Amino acid sequence: MKIAYVNMQFPVPSETFAVLDVKALEAEGHQVSMYCMRPAHPQFTSLRSERGVEGIATEHLSLVNALRGFWFGLCHPRMLATLLHWTIACGASPRHLAKTLLLLPSALFIFARLFRTRPDVVHLFWGHYPSMVGHLVGRFMPDTVLSSFLGAHDLVYEYPGSRRLTPRLDTFFTHARSNLASLLERGFAVLPEVVHRGIDTAIAVEPDENKFTRLDAPLFVSAGRLIPDKGFEDAIGIFAAIHRERPKARLLIMGDGPLKAQLQGISKSYGLGEAVEFLGHVPQQVLIEYLASAHVFLFMSRYASERLPNAVKEAMFQACVCIVAPSSGMDELVADGRTGFIVQDQPQAISRLRALLRDQDVCAGIAQQARMSIFNEFNVRSSMGRYTLAWQEALDRKASRVEQE
Repeated sequence: MKIAYVNMQFPVPSETFAVLDVKALEAEGHQVSMYCMRPAHPQFTSLRSERGVEGIATEHLSLVNALRGFWFGLCHPRMLATLLHWTIACGASPRHLAKTLLLLPSALFIFARLFRTRPDVVHLFWGHYPSMVGHLVGRFMPDTVLSSFLGAHDLVYEYPGSRRLTPRLDTFFTHARSNLASLLERGFAVLPEVVHRGIDTAIAVEPDENKFTRLDAPLFVSAGRLIPDKGFEDAIGIFAAIHRERPKARLLIMGDGPLKAQLQGISKSYGLGEAVEFLGHVPQQVLIEYLASAHVFLFMSRYASERLPNAVKEAMFQACVCIVAPSSGMDELVADGRTGFIVQDQPQAISRLRALLRDQDVCAGIAQQARMSIFNEFNVRSSMGRYTLAWQEALDRKASRVEQE
């Protein structure tokens, strides 16, 4: 199949889902292209190389492409009028309306490309502003399968076009069962298929089989964007309590963001010195290699858009004992007490860890069950296989209708 993704940016440092999607699709022989509504990330070139997606045809918003979008709209006034009418009819807030109008040239440019290349499938990687492109595809490309993903960010963002586009979708997806109630509350009459996002379980990195024999010097890892609500203050506090009892313990914090200096100050206030290292943004492969040696992964995020985070999946697959804060759908990923632990606060996390670090067999057993859970339930090739099955069924339905006509 020829599959066109509509995204905001690709790739970006803090998000690996789209990379995993398109690599899995290409591995199965599909032709994938990426169209992005915003300008390329400053690290675009290095990220493409680091994540192995140089071969994915990718276009971003630029001045030239914006002008091309304007020109396409002027040459196709009916399409331009349709998009403007739909935008206003969505009844967006002033903030959403302003951003929609700013992105109008980008939406028109992307649609012009799609209208010319005629992919089999147009998939909206996000369900908010890409729905502008989706509306045009639904109206003027009836032979193309239109699908969308609606995730946590879409639910928090509450862009009205997401719901308004739903009747035109041939199929759509979400990544957690917990999202369904939120969609019903927001007036979605039709609910998406739940397909958990998967990780690459075919990678060469294998967890250290003997790491839990060295619990006198446990290695902790925490990863993510260093922003408010991601819980790094809690992670450092939890580690500090364990470090007082196990002075050889180490904590590696991977990621970058505006809270870095503040978090370094918190670590210093606990007197942790070189026991805590801030490694900044590291390539995905490097993160996985650290996880393969780590004993514990701390993920105390309370971020509103958090849903079944890939960082936890990667840690579970590398046989880490994961200590995580509750977030929507987390119990779909971590079976509390069996494949990891969902804790309410620092004291509960510290209590769990004190007991765990006294029993290497319990640690190893939980880590092994976590690894098998990811392999069986969160494998990207299986996840994308369900996407492609739904797309093919939609293509077949369209072909059948044409034959009947």
